[in-house]
This record gives sequence, C-alpha cells and structure tokens, in this order.
Amino acid sequence: MNNWQAIWNRRSSVDKEYTLEDLIKLDGFDSGAGAISPEDWLENCRYISNELKLKNGQSVYEVGCGADAFLKGLLESNQLRVGGAGLLGRFD
Repeated sequence: MNNWQAIWNRRSSVDKEYTLEDLIKLDGFDSGAGAISPEDWLENCRYISNELKLKNGQSVYEVGCGADAFLKGLLESNQLRVGGAGLLGRFD
C-alpha cells in the first residue's frame, strides 16, 4: 500500500501533456488481449456517450477513473465538461 500511496502523491508533480495513447497505456490497456488502440477507444467513448444520451455542454465526473483515459476519450469525442480524481483531475 505504501508504494501505491507514493505513486499517487507524485502524480500532481508530473508536468506533462498526456495524449490519449499515454493514458491508455497508464491504465494498462496497451498489451496482450486487452490492447485497445486510441481509435477504438474513441469509438467506444462515442458509443457510451450515445447510449447515455449525453449532450454537448453536459458535465461528466468519473469516480475511480485511473489515469483518466475514459475522460480524455469523452472529451476528444464530444463537447463535454469532464472531471475526475485521476492523473489529470479536470479537463475543461
């Protein structure tokens, strides 16, 4: 548990612009049978947005968002306001 806490505490000191591909890798969806391309990730985000009937300008807050790949995907595939407690925290 101490290692996880140290990693979590360092996240706010990272000063980098993360791409969707970076965040997919950080969330662990970049290898083996679970590998997902950024294009497929965005398609899945669009599908979920449509299923939830999300409209441009609405807000989405994700709890337990890991490195924020899902939120970044929502942001890149829609005009939403998104936030969460992951690596990036808030995107709008």
